[in-house]
Amino acid sequence: MRNILSSILIVLFTINVAIAQQWINYTNINLVNSIAIDNLNNIWIGSGNANYSVTKFNGTIWKTNLTYKYVRTLKIDKRGDIWVGTDMQGLYKYNGTNWTQYTTADGLAFDIVCAIAFDSLGNNWIGTADVMGQMQGGVSKFDGISWKNYTTTDGLVGNLVWSIAIDQKGNKWFGTSKGISMYDGTIWTTFDDISYITSNGVGGQYVGKSFYSILIDNHNNKWFGTLGGGAFKYDGTKWTTFPQLNGLYITDIVEDNQENIWFATNKGVYKFDGTTWLNYTKADGLLNDGVNSIAIDQYNNKWFATDEGISEFNEDKIVTGINKSNDIAIGIYPNPATNFVIVDLGTLPAKSTVFTISDIVGRQMLSKQLSAKKNVIDLQSLSAGIYFYQISNNRTGKLIKR
Repeated sequence: MRNILSSILIVLFTINVAIAQQWINYTNINLVNSIAIDNLNNIWIGSGNANYSVTKFNGTIWKTNLTYKYVRTLKIDKRGDIWVGTDMQGLYKYNGTNWTQYTTADGLAFDIVCAIAFDSLGNNWIGTADVMGQMQGGVSKFDGISWKNYTTTDGLVGNLVWSIAIDQKGNKWFGTSKGISMYDGTIWTTFDDISYITSNGVGGQYVGKSFYSILIDNHNNKWFGTLGGGAFKYDGTKWTTFPQLNGLYITDIVEDNQENIWFATNKGVYKFDGTTWLNYTKADGLLNDGVNSIAIDQYNNKWFATDEGISEFNEDKIVTGINKSNDIAIGIYPNPATNFVIVDLGTLPAKSTVFTISDIVGRQMLSKQLSAKKNVIDLQSLSAGIYFYQISNNRTGKLIKR
């Protein structure tokens, strides 16, 4: 845990702010292979534990919705439907009420489903893999009614498809055991022998084949994670690799709302802001160093899926107004904030608690009666700048609005 304490003297009063990186670990479900978050901020967990194949966590209650399946991947489409890829039991869809199963009998390319992605036209792209025989598999396109399958016969570089992503132009990118394929709807392009430069300017050639994870970032750069070969970034012209990730198994790559890139690896989680690398491991609070999947909720909390359970990480949390005698800690996050801020009262009762925001000359800009332990405060009426908040009597702090 990294703590920063600062004291600011403004308008004859002192503000003490402690910035704390907070970890919360959940061990009631193990063998967590995939994690996703819906529009209501519910956490959906896909597990290899047959008793908890698919579980929903709303922050308080855990509800298992599917059992006796080995879940490899779980994704949520724009309608809120849950799509689940399993081992040898095909693809499942959950619409909030009913489960529907799709297998090779329906048109799926193979019944081991490793990857799921959704295009802008509402098509589902499903990556399958015959992980034992390595002969069957490929990609299935499903429009909700009909299926179309693609294999090496059509131009796919390999039939063991580990990952899928769709870029801003609608091109489909497939990570396979034999390289990368890009499909623009007509032409297949293969990347299986990559000439790269490292981030420190050294050239090289990558002939490894297993591309296990893909991210398309906000600038349409493509990021690829491999099994043992580290990670690559492709900007459409050149390939770059990063010595910090050499030799690692990269099982997932995501981008947060500040355009930081997060890598799930077999040696913890790596964060890259474009310049600086940070590595979080079990020593920092992560439940297990083998991380299988990452999801980021609407409050910018990071959720890490591991074989031992789930870690929730809030690096932006501000813990302020600490009353050591009563062990009360209040969380204000994210900070800096954009459109909203979360007020987490911790052990402080919500009843009769008022949250106010003032500008730097002491004018009150906002006042809200808090009604829950965690409260979402709308900041859209405030201009960008520095503000100071107060919670009830003397709990105060600095808040930056972007």
